[in-house]
Amino acid sequence: MPSYTTITVRNTTGERANDLHLAFDQVVEVLAVGELSPGDRRAGYTLEGDGTETIDISAISAGAGGAIDIRVKGREPNRPSVIRNNSHWTRDGQDVGPVALGPLPGGAQSEGKRGARKRGRTKRA
Repeated sequence: MPSYTTITVRNTTGERANDLHLAFDQVVEVLAVGELSPGDRRAGYTLEGDGTETIDISAISAGAGGAIDIRVKGREPNRPSVIRNNSHWTRDGQDVGPVALGPLPGGAQSEGKRGARKRGRTKRA
């Protein structure tokens, strides 16, 4: 019974960013960034750290106010993967600010300091 979590990360830094550095609370496998899986030749992004707790996604573009959906599957399949507060955006290697996560369904905010959308979905094979 594989499960995955879709997390919407927002760029609220006020600046354009082109790299995303995510720290998770468990080991994760990245299933998709946006709608494209890492193995898709159209993906256009570079992924480092897949299969660990720290994921770096390079060559993605997020303008100020932009958002990107990241779909991950955690090693612990019965709980959603949660992004830690030390996740951040960079532009050309320079830190531009922390990751903000989208609102929960219904407009509620998460318990995290930077807001979190922990929209867990379970997909059965």
